[in-house]
Amino acid sequence: MQTARRGTGALVVFLMLLPAAAVSADGRGARAEVVTFGAALAPALMRVAAGASVEIADWPVAPGEREDLLVTRFDVYAPEARLWKVEGDLQTEVPRSRLAFFRGAVLGDPETRIFLGVDPDTGTFQGLALSPAGSFVLRPYPRAAQGRGHLVTVPEDSEAAEGTAAPPLSWTCGASDAEPLLADQPEEPRTRPLFEAVIGSLHTVTVAVDTDNELLLLKFSNNTTSATNYLAALFAALNVIYERDLNIRLLQGTTFLRVSTTADPYTVTGSPADMNHLNEFANYWSANYGAVTRGLAMMLSGKTATVTNSSGIARRNGLCSTTQGYSFTQVFLASFATAADDAAVVGHELGHNFGSPHTHDPNGYIPPIDTCAATLNSALFNCVTQCGAQCEVLAIDGALACNSCPAATTINGVANVRGTLMSYCHVLTGCAKSKVFHPRTVDLITGILTPKIGVCVFPAIPPPSVSGLSPNTGTTAGGTSVAINGANFQNGATVSLGGTSLAVTFNSSSRLTVTAPAHTTGPVGVVVTNPDGGNVTKANAYFYTPPPAVTDFYTLTPCRVFDTRNANGPTGGPIFAANAERNFTVIGSCGVPANAVAIMTNVTIINPTVSGYLSVDP
Repeated sequence: MQTARRGTGALVVFLMLLPAAAVSADGRGARAEVVTFGAALAPALMRVAAGASVEIADWPVAPGEREDLLVTRFDVYAPEARLWKVEGDLQTEVPRSRLAFFRGAVLGDPETRIFLGVDPDTGTFQGLALSPAGSFVLRPYPRAAQGRGHLVTVPEDSEAAEGTAAPPLSWTCGASDAEPLLADQPEEPRTRPLFEAVIGSLHTVTVAVDTDNELLLLKFSNNTTSATNYLAALFAALNVIYERDLNIRLLQGTTFLRVSTTADPYTVTGSPADMNHLNEFANYWSANYGAVTRGLAMMLSGKTATVTNSSGIARRNGLCSTTQGYSFTQVFLASFATAADDAAVVGHELGHNFGSPHTHDPNGYIPPIDTCAATLNSALFNCVTQCGAQCEVLAIDGALACNSCPAATTINGVANVRGTLMSYCHVLTGCAKSKVFHPRTVDLITGILTPKIGVCVFPAIPPPSVSGLSPNTGTTAGGTSVAINGANFQNGATVSLGGTSLAVTFNSSSRLTVTAPAHTTGPVGVVVTNPDGGNVTKANAYFYTPPPAVTDFYTLTPCRVFDTRNANGPTGGPIFAANAERNFTVIGSCGVPANAVAIMTNVTIINPTVSGYLSVDP
């Protein structure tokens, strides 16, 4: 059975309300904007399945700028990841974050990369836009719009919008003073175009996470739900950088959340992060967590001296090593600091684990990529010799620095880049660093990554999908052989039909066969789970027909057959134009059996742009 619709009603992809108020404290024009999203947006995005894509109209990519997006929902967790609340010797597993994450780009402008997260409990959003115009963050701003406001701003203005007198966010890295414990990978001469050196397809690396008492107490008030949401958002923001530049997806692995009600095993105090912090963390994990599956392990600490300072240290070339693959980061504790802010610091330290030194290091890059040096280790970098009279002493930590900011350039679609992710250019007055790897850094890391494919670097496997069941009906007695059609099935996949686990015959990556169990009358869903943990649920996929009865009228659980606000497809967009006609297949959807001869439906028209009519015909 099919129904057709025609008319002039405009069905938009999503509803968004964007009354805005510009905020500027420096006279340079609006650097921040308050936006408010329509109530329908968050629930609509939560309905998008993992791996599915959707268009969003008029997204605020920067203050005062709106663009249409194409984004894809993704998961940040490794299949085997488990999250533990740690109270002394007691470990309690806690749920994964319920946040939904999307990555993508502006339609027609792939150089403007987008990350956004949706909180289903509060209906709030967080996000990051990396474009030729710069980096912009999106975060909840409850001071506006009766608590429903969001702020779009450049990261350094986030605290100004709060009306605080806090200094700007700043950070340091101690990796220049850390002896690389594995042999450095020599940089090869560049003979290839920019970014041709990156590995050819998307791969994954699992990063295990540990925390200390100070982080859980000072940043999350020991609320593990807040902590898991933050960590998920952090990995999502990291992958905007790592996927774009390295073709690497960082997956959150096994995680330990050490609440402050009992002492953690980490006794080294002080700030900034140094080798004592790093060695304590590495030694504890080497001794206690050798069996935890990971490519790297990182510590996120709350031991920073002030809430607007962050610091980190990492061992270089530690990828795939359970003795060397460690980083230690004291993250920002300021209330206005987001996961996107910490992504720059954590991403920098992980870059050391992946094999890159600082870009000013003449031992790692010959010649150095830049001269934005800042190190107390004169043996590593002789600022006076390299920069001469330009050398200055920085008040931030007493370190020597070359006052030489690189000229602005465009790297991998990111415009106005002076310093790159592995640089120290942000410490120079009037200079900055961008969330992008330098092409020479990409070459260096790719040479380290490639031989580790199959060790702790693995090809990304898309989640399974289900297109339909054949047949999609059977008797309540069970016994019907059912083919599950779809994509990305793996040998060893499990199937649940109506809540009952079934024996599965693996026919191919696009077909599984099961035998339907007995069940009461009505529609049921099917769940397919691959051995790697990827899974898909298709609701109302199979209908159990009742025994013969006097009446042949059956009530189904209300279900949406199609919604043109969703992504283009058989049950989604595009929206209707004048005199447009669409055909929608109803049989097989929402539990409608193949032998149905009539159905009762509701049709809803949303935001028609002009008057007209809409006809629905079977």
